[in-house]
Amino acid sequence: MGELKVNVTKSDNLDPIFIDDLVSSVTDTSDPARYAKVFKPVLKNNVGEIVNLAATLDNGTYSIVLAEGSNTNYNITVTEGTYTVGRYQLGITLSQNLHGDETSPVYDGAAWTYSAKANYTVAGLSGEIDFTNQIVYYERTLTSFAETETPLDGAPVDAGSYWAVLPATAASGNFEPTSQVSTDFTIAQR
Repeated sequence: MGELKVNVTKSDNLDPIFIDDLVSSVTDTSDPARYAKVFKPVLKNNVGEIVNLAATLDNGTYSIVLAEGSNTNYNITVTEGTYTVGRYQLGITLSQNLHGDETSPVYDGAAWTYSAKANYTVAGLSGEIDFTNQIVYYERTLTSFAETETPLDGAPVDAGSYWAVLPATAASGNFEPTSQVSTDFTIAQR
């Protein structure tokens, strides 16, 4: 009896979010193309459910396994593969939310906030992703020896110097910023 090894791999031209095609390749046989057609690779998610290959895949790692395929003339050895889908990276800018007629932050008893939103178009899908609730605010204090940054529980209200930061670790569904984004700002006294 001959030996047939089936290697399940992904094709090289896959979009980072969509899977258009998975291929199986067969080694140790004189006619690989003939036997490759016998096998059908599928993706399984982390709970073992088969994933529709035409569907959009969420970020994560999927197992590539054989759903079907056999040949009584061979012993079949299958090594499962993995397919990892990363988050799509977006360039983000922080936009200051001004109050009323103000052109720059002036103390008025209300919090001064920033927005962090980005529009995307990926593989025919488009929309807006909002990272605003992941912005971290810091109060900046300058002494003659050093500058300190103290994290705040929310957006600042009082007059002073501040720093708004969207960390590189922020994530919203299948999207993340390409890098940390930050800006300094001052709330002036009234």
